[in-house]
Amino acid sequence: MVGKTMPKRHSEFIDHLGKLLEKMSSAQLSELAGVADSRIPEWKKGRRLPSANTLIKMGGIALQYKLDDPFFFWSMAGVDPQTLRVMAARILQIDYEIAGDTVPIKRFRETIGGREEAGLPIPLPVEFVPNPSSTICLVMDEKATAVSQSPKGVLLVDTSIEGTEDPAPLWGHVVVASRAWRQGSAAAEVRIYAGRLELESQTYGLSKPNAISFQGQLVFLERENIKGRLDLGSYEDLEGMSGVTRDDRLAWSQRMDEIKERARCNFRMIPEVKILGKVIGRLTGHLEGPAHTIHE
Repeated sequence: MVGKTMPKRHSEFIDHLGKLLEKMSSAQLSELAGVADSRIPEWKKGRRLPSANTLIKMGGIALQYKLDDPFFFWSMAGVDPQTLRVMAARILQIDYEIAGDTVPIKRFRETIGGREEAGLPIPLPVEFVPNPSSTICLVMDEKATAVSQSPKGVLLVDTSIEGTEDPAPLWGHVVVASRAWRQGSAAAEVRIYAGRLELESQTYGLSKPNAISFQGQLVFLERENIKGRLDLGSYEDLEGMSGVTRDDRLAWSQRMDEIKERARCNFRMIPEVKILGKVIGRLTGHLEGPAHTIHE
């Protein structure tokens, strides 16, 4: 019997049991936990506690039904969070060892209804996938209805940076981004783009005589040999060119470089744009067999 000398823990168990029974009936819980129906009333009255094996099962049930603290039952069974992390890492390692020198990367497709699975995982060489847990294969085909501007095929995308508002480490890299377009009162239409983040175009003296601004853009292949550009926002320094003239080309160039570096570090994207991930490769060849990766 677990926890006879721990009345506080016992009381906490009864409280968590009650929350679990708000999600299901006693009969359902006994079936899922693999215990007799008579056990549940005994637990509720505090007469006894479940075995460690049953507590572990209850932890899985709590996780499945999204309780606020699904780890409580596992902790009662003596499983601490660090042990869970070690176990999860070991399971991943075993999976990768089973796969040999490859890791299985899940395949997804972006559609109007959201991201959906697009077939079996693709085995890829381990040296091509530095972050297996956050990397996906993003299929770009005729079924990818949300994708409007991107090369066809499969992109290998590291999603660990998904949602970042700071593009500073990403300038010059190929990324996948979404842009919400709203027309009138209609619901926003989300389009997906894959292209290189660039901070190149500039304007001078529009808002003030010494002001300088840089435009952030995602440059993508709109169609064969024709580039398209998606505006991400701009960075403006109102007094950036104060004290230098175009005649002094060296000073002018140095000042431009200084401001551009500040723009790279302080640029913030407009709210309508969201970074989905960094492209680390592109797949070609027959995907049901060995795939080839061409890095960015």
